[in-house]
Amino acid sequence: MNRDDEPFLLKQRSDEEIADYDKGFECGQGGGQNDDTKSEAWQRGWAEAQE
Repeated sequence: MNRDDEPFLLKQRSDEEIADYDKGFECGQGGGQNDDTKSEAWQRGWAEAQE
């Protein structure tokens, strides 16, 4: 299994990573565009919101 295939929150994450993930997820849910200048956690949240 590729690490990108497992759910983001199954691994222990820092508070900052979780906050970035949540912000990315909210952006994705709201129809916002992906932003490759954001952290990996933010981009992962955005991508998971698209599924």
